[in-house]
Amino acid sequence: MASTLKVFRICKTKFSTELKGSGAFYCGGRWNSIGNFVLYTSSSVSLSMLEVLVHVSVETWPDDMSLVTIIIPAGSVEELDVNSLLDQWRKLPSSEYAQKIGDKWIEDNNSLVLKVPSVLNPKEYNYLINPNHTLCTKIKIESIIPWSFDPRFKKE
Repeated sequence: MASTLKVFRICKTKFSTELKGSGAFYCGGRWNSIGNFVLYTSSSVSLSMLEVLVHVSVETWPDDMSLVTIIIPAGSVEELDVNSLLDQWRKLPSSEYAQKIGDKWIEDNNSLVLKVPSVLNPKEYNYLINPNHTLCTKIKIESIIPWSFDPRFKKE
């Protein structure tokens, strides 16, 4: 029998209990266009850190952050076939190609979670959660703890 999956998210503390994916709805992301709710999580705390730090500067340094550990129910993850992706999925800032893949997954609503490679480290994975899927109520927040980044990451 498959076990549950533990994923991680680092976010502003005021959004730490929210699992709606509002940030992605308003701003879009690598795997979704603006107007689609999706919650981005990572396979490890370190990858979560990288995914946040790549988007900040000295001027936008994150404070008042929390690490959220989320438990996903067994059997609810669909894995994207990485070998079928065109190289353009890695384009910066985000490619329309990757967004269309994610938008279709959200629209099809066949799975609660989509496992996708990280652009920062394609040997590790991010897990997209579809907050509109019926199994979303089965997701549990295991813990929320205050989080701060080592100041050595803050380069002038």
